[in-house]
Amino acid sequence: MVLRFLMLCGVLMLCTGALSAQEGSIVTPEGEVIDNKPAPEPQAEPAPAQAAPEEKKKDDAPIQLPAKWSSARSEQFGLGFLLGEPTGLSFRWFFHDMQGIDALMSWSWGYDHHPRIIFHTDYLFRFYDLFEVPNGDGSLYTGGGLRLGVRDHYRWDDNDSDWHLLVGLRVPGGFMYQIRSFPIEILLEIALVIDILPSFWPSFNIGLGVRFCF
Repeated sequence: MVLRFLMLCGVLMLCTGALSAQEGSIVTPEGEVIDNKPAPEPQAEPAPAQAAPEEKKKDDAPIQLPAKWSSARSEQFGLGFLLGEPTGLSFRWFFHDMQGIDALMSWSWGYDHHPRIIFHTDYLFRFYDLFEVPNGDGSLYTGGGLRLGVRDHYRWDDNDSDWHLLVGLRVPGGFMYQIRSFPIEILLEIALVIDILPSFWPSFNIGLGVRFCF
């Protein structure tokens, strides 16, 4: 009797230890142990550290606002008028800092008092930095060209007219003052002129002009 009691107590102790060891688990009738504990939640990966914003580079140079008008020297084209002998509409195109062409459509009384309608064009070379001028750029220029037109055989005070073809050569030279703060240039020009048709006749042209540059 005592032996049976001791054996029963041992069985109970073994069962109690097994239950304690398997706390939170489920035992199937076949003796399989199933863990009933909830699965651990996955830990969120730490967010990558954001790179510190780079410091903006400081520009030591002062900020320059664009000027309202560009200088006359920086512009390729110019359009204006020339007063003198002859007088007319003046145009120029400087496709290079030192080279360009100009043209003039004009009316002339001529030093011999024979009216002329003339178109001339010249190939020019201009030279800067030979001397300083205030608030602008000064240049000397020279070149060569051709003039075409018609010339009245009679003087301007005659009642008759007889127009003939006019062909001549030109060797111009002059001074050009170009404003830096506004696209205006002023020029003074003198040109040696040699007419070939309708007759050989040397003379000269002189004029003062103003052109707006663009």
